[in-house]
Amino acid sequence: MPQQSEIIISSIENEGHLWEKFIPQKPNATVYHTLAWKKVIEESFGHKSYYLMAKENGKIVDALPFFLIKKPFLGKKIISTPYQACFGGFISNNQRAKNKIIETALNRAKRLNVNYLEIRTKSKSNELKEMGFIERTPLFYSEVILEDIEKNWSMLSRNHRRNVRLSQKRGVVIRRATKLEEVYTFYKILEENFKKFGTPIFDIKFFKNIWVSLIPNFGEFLLAIYEGKIIGGHLLLYNNDTVISKYSGFERKFSKLYPSYALYWEAIKIGIEKGLKFFNLGTTDKRNCGLVDFKTKWGAQNKEVYFYYYPIRGGIPQIEDYFNSFSIAKKIWRRIPPNIITRLLGQKINEWIC
Repeated sequence: MPQQSEIIISSIENEGHLWEKFIPQKPNATVYHTLAWKKVIEESFGHKSYYLMAKENGKIVDALPFFLIKKPFLGKKIISTPYQACFGGFISNNQRAKNKIIETALNRAKRLNVNYLEIRTKSKSNELKEMGFIERTPLFYSEVILEDIEKNWSMLSRNHRRNVRLSQKRGVVIRRATKLEEVYTFYKILEENFKKFGTPIFDIKFFKNIWVSLIPNFGEFLLAIYEGKIIGGHLLLYNNDTVISKYSGFERKFSKLYPSYALYWEAIKIGIEKGLKFFNLGTTDKRNCGLVDFKTKWGAQNKEVYFYYYPIRGGIPQIEDYFNSFSIAKKIWRRIPPNIITRLLGQKINEWIC
């Protein structure tokens, strides 16, 4: 039996060019594996990154990005990857490479004495469980198979089709953002939406960095326009075969114009025009039946997202509590009007809960 080649782990500090060549070639690689996303996270939140590559015979066979999150009094954690839930994870099925990456990541996590190491993926991993990771499944991700305009239109519920038509009939127009000032306008709308759900919003520099580093190569901002005014928006990100709904919101006083329906339908059409296979509507707390139902009526299938934790210093988070719509903190946050203080606090909260 021939001897297997050694798997060598390296980081991208001096080999970023190899990473950039490797990622576009792999169907399981996503925008969240790119160096562009790395730059967005580092510049928006200040987290240190560890992008690990597994090489065999001098060629990359797998890769996984990690970020070190640390805060005074809260501790430290390593996550692959923050600010998303279901598009991280390994790129290949090479189990030797996976094991070597995890072994390296665990050694670094122990050396740094972090609270825990966390890996997020939409694929169940019995291998991680066998290595001592604890599995949690607090979320669904919702995904629509993209076929053609007629078929996808028929997938919509009768009510969703009605609302798309009404939005168009009442004068809502969807177009792409062309300048950063329009993104800032959408941010203010999104800030109000976050407040309604009791969710702290991140600083506007996150959107600015997305605009600079990801648009247009990896995504775009859609805007809902009514009588020349921006009343809503939708940030889309692109993977190899998927258009991702990242953030969406609209001014509540224009709810009878159904701008969100027009924005979601436009996202589906864009995915079809680009020849993509899936429209991912993001993740939802399993207990949020209303939002799960809204997404299902676009023709989406709902599947579990997997969070894997390896405790190192103490316990692991009760991740379900982060998404609890009825928590005291959320009720308090809903009552605070958006201002510079809430933005600063929201940024600090999002630097940890990510």
